[in-house]
Amino acid sequence: MSVSYPAIGRDTKLTRYVLFHPEAEHHCQSGNDIVANIITNLDTLSAISATSIRPLPPSKAPPFSYFSRAYNLEGSRFPLGKAHRSPTQTQSQHQHSRIHNQHAISPIMSSKRIAKELTEVTTTPPTGMTITLARDSDLHAWHVSLTGPENTPYAGGTFAVLVDLPKDYPFKAPVVKFATRIYHPNITNDANGNICLGMLKSENWKPATKLAAVLEAVRSLLVEPLPDDPLEARIADEFKNNRPEFEKNAKQYVTRYAKGPASFAASEAPAK
Repeated sequence: MSVSYPAIGRDTKLTRYVLFHPEAEHHCQSGNDIVANIITNLDTLSAISATSIRPLPPSKAPPFSYFSRAYNLEGSRFPLGKAHRSPTQTQSQHQHSRIHNQHAISPIMSSKRIAKELTEVTTTPPTGMTITLARDSDLHAWHVSLTGPENTPYAGGTFAVLVDLPKDYPFKAPVVKFATRIYHPNITNDANGNICLGMLKSENWKPATKLAAVLEAVRSLLVEPLPDDPLEARIADEFKNNRPEFEKNAKQYVTRYAKGPASFAASEAPAK
């Protein structure tokens, strides 16, 4: 079977073996006699006329990265018939491996990071918060008791906030939810208590972000809701267009759900 070698010329044909090798490409530019010497040293190759291979000007020679396979004509480095990756392919694979490794973290390293942050927030807790572990010896599930900020409709209430840290934290954002029902445009008005917080979105999350900053951002939502990025469109519209009605409803939720110690009964399994 004959195959074309586009790097040499359209009308060039090589029989049985294609000379995809930097040395072959180099010699084809150097002269026909050298190509003939290479080919005659290979017992397994069919006869081929050296005059059928035209030298190419160096300026037209393709970069080595064009070669998707290389065959060693001397048989020392890569045996004939075995594929060899080009430098461009190898570099691409190394780059992919490097990126993958950057986002890989061992359970021990993740636990060390979490333990350090837990020490920080329990030693110097964010304003109005008390942080404990949801389960003994499980660093990945936190219970946060959040006191409603003063001068907001949430004042006088105590809210249970769940923080679940995935196994590959900090390369994956924590999952933060309200276990206490709350009337808020950025928190689902149901038992799930999902939060819409920009910094926790996968496209925005940064591994350098500390959990203390996350908790402070959650509290800031109670002080200043973000009605333009809502989870509850109706409540967001009410917040923007009928603030007194919004505040009345928010206070009613505090009276109904957030009086007394924070209850974590709705605690869910840790994030995967």
